[in-house]
Amino acid sequence: MERIAVVGAGMIGRAWSMVFARAGYPVVLYDVNPGVLEPAVQQIEQSLGDLHAQGLVSEPPNVIRKRVTTAASLQDALRDATYVQENALEKVDAKREVFREMDSLARPDAILASSTSGIPASSFTADLPGRRRALVAHPINPPSIVPLVEWIFIDATFSGTTRNDCTSGGACWVFVRARFGQFMYGLYPALERWRVDLAGIILVAGIAALSWKALPYRRAVAVAALLILPPLGIWLLGGGFGLKGVETREWGGLMLTIFISIYAGLIAIPLGILLALGRQSQLPVIRMISVIFIEFWRGVPIVAVIFLASILLPLIMPSGVGVDRLARAVIGLAFVIAAYMAEAVRGGLQALPDGQVEAAQALGLGYWRITRLIVLPQALRIALPAMTNEFIALFKNTTLVLIVSIFDLLGIAQAALADPAWVGMNMEAYVFAGALYWFACFGLSQWSRSREKRLQTAYGR
Repeated sequence: MERIAVVGAGMIGRAWSMVFARAGYPVVLYDVNPGVLEPAVQQIEQSLGDLHAQGLVSEPPNVIRKRVTTAASLQDALRDATYVQENALEKVDAKREVFREMDSLARPDAILASSTSGIPASSFTADLPGRRRALVAHPINPPSIVPLVEWIFIDATFSGTTRNDCTSGGACWVFVRARFGQFMYGLYPALERWRVDLAGIILVAGIAALSWKALPYRRAVAVAALLILPPLGIWLLGGGFGLKGVETREWGGLMLTIFISIYAGLIAIPLGILLALGRQSQLPVIRMISVIFIEFWRGVPIVAVIFLASILLPLIMPSGVGVDRLARAVIGLAFVIAAYMAEAVRGGLQALPDGQVEAAQALGLGYWRITRLIVLPQALRIALPAMTNEFIALFKNTTLVLIVSIFDLLGIAQAALADPAWVGMNMEAYVFAGALYWFACFGLSQWSRSREKRLQTAYGR
């Protein structure tokens, strides 16, 4: 049987050893540091046990483990090996030296593969006599999670209408396909979902327009958008004034997650800025009120805030005045995030040199002009990463509204699992919901980074 040599006993080397051993090949593991070989073999055995416990390997772990041996020297490891997998440091010089030795010691017909994830093979194999047999073999990092990729993509079932169509052993994405409408819109009436789509299109178009640097009257358009779009979105989704009313208890899914994030953010960001300015104020009463608000809302768990907002807010409202359950959750989340946002902005305010404010005062500028023209633009630029982090936290914390029976994206996923026709589809539901959350948070993070770079370029630092 063909023999496999794995050079390097780190995480990637151990993962490759398991992949080849599971496929039935004898594996020889080598590392320039002999002291790591025995611990590496022990970790391989432990990982195989974990995979076996999850049903991801069919053979007993000890059987697979016996196929992995170690070698004291590179020459012993490469002897009679038909395939060599290198896992050295991700440095050109290190890989060049390792491949030079492997090329001289390996049999002429052996394949020399590298696990590099970003270095072109030509940069460390160009001068080798056997460079034509060298290649990069990096299907996934680490290779031990290949079964997960197989479950998600290769063995998955994408077409069909019922769970009976899922016979391949992989993920049953038929479940997500059948419940896609609920994942996106919750229980929103199917005939009225065009309103949600229109609101989404307006939102995307507005963001794209405001991101265009050459937009005429950009500041005026931004102010108009902040004044017009929020009530327009509520009208489109909730109805009234010519549109059929849709109660918020029918809202759900990704639509509701985005709605809560945006409207809670619209409250939290300006409130957080005001609280940060208040905490820095020279007026004792303003400073004390700001400190009490921030410390109170930061000290209460978000779950408790949402639950109490749902129960207590109607009690303190005047008789006959009702507050929608969704509005209570949005206000509760907004207050908590505003407290954290205030601390992020306060950090930006404290980073500014006192000399700038003193110079502006010497020129005769008043407090609000100094704050609007000098202090806040710089403070918000400094605080942007922390503020983005808080908004990402807000987006993820929308899942907590489930405690008051509001079915956001995660809540709809859990509700869908209660259907007897789809019982047991937990993995598919949570992987799909988790992927949507990840892509949204990753997108926000990348937007923040690009914005930071643009501001650094504009301000020269």
